[in-house]
Amino acid sequence: MKKFLIGFFALVLALGFSAFTAPEQQKESQNWYLFVGNPNNASEVADPYFYERQSTIPNCLPAGVKRCAVKAEQDLSDPLVDIPDLSDPAIDIRNKQ
Repeated sequence: MKKFLIGFFALVLALGFSAFTAPEQQKESQNWYLFVGNPNNASEVADPYFYERQSTIPNCLPAGVKRCAVKAEQDLSDPLVDIPDLSDPAIDIRNKQ
């Protein structure tokens, strides 16, 4: 009977501790990159070296048609430089006037 009670309490404690563990947070794999080139030059808009990584969402107001920023994965082809992967179709593009 004593072993049964100890086993039962162990089971209750295990369930209690597992119920209160926080779920793992998924890290955001995409980053914001501010466009610092000439928005009227198509070759600069398509060049990832004209984007700078930002720690917050860039202010792209008022909205318009000129490239302001993108939210994209980091391009790992050049690991020494933090540039966006502009070939990814899932990038979030922000434009301004």
